[in-house]
Amino acid sequence: MNEITPAEIIQWQNTIQEKGYSKTYERMIQNQLNALFNHAQKIYNLKENPCKKVKKMGKADANKLEFWTKVEYDRFIAGIKPESEDYLIFEILFWTGIREGELLALSFSDFDMSGNLLHINKTYNWIIPYVTDWKGKGMDTRVSLKQVLKSLGFQGGNKHDTELNQWMNHEKKVLAEIAKQHGIEWEQKGTHEEHLNVQYLTGRIKSSHCLSR
Repeated sequence: MNEITPAEIIQWQNTIQEKGYSKTYERMIQNQLNALFNHAQKIYNLKENPCKKVKKMGKADANKLEFWTKVEYDRFIAGIKPESEDYLIFEILFWTGIREGELLALSFSDFDMSGNLLHINKTYNWIIPYVTDWKGKGMDTRVSLKQVLKSLGFQGGNKHDTELNQWMNHEKKVLAEIAKQHGIEWEQKGTHEEHLNVQYLTGRIKSSHCLSR
């Protein structure tokens, strides 16, 4: 630890920021690293903490969340076919308030029709298996979201214009257009809170097969 420099801390921060975490999560990681160096200073006589010489990444407070009113939601959902999967997805999200991971993990056994209850007891971490080639006895797969998004035409640019960000922005534009058609104003808030990203749930649910019979 005594060989780690402030410049290396900045490089580490850049790597973390490229992963697309929320700003509050970035700050939590920063605080944990800072605590390690403080402990080393106090217990093991480390001369200095390099974290104190660089600006902290992230922020301590989360962004204020914005919610649709019932009137706004009714105008939005009117543009989606009631018999579609999309309609069911947004109805569950709006009326229950569950997060996207909890929605993706739902199965039919979670629906208690006799008691009119929905059991939320698990969440789902989304990973895309990407088939790279064939080796005779089986498929060689890699967990590579980047390759999948590139195959869909999202090539990425710099660290602030990654394949994932391009895809998310594309899906936001699609939802914004639907909202516009029904007179709903859409504002770009610039947050990274996962439970606000209902705009790209449709493709994720269709590919994940989480709502299994």
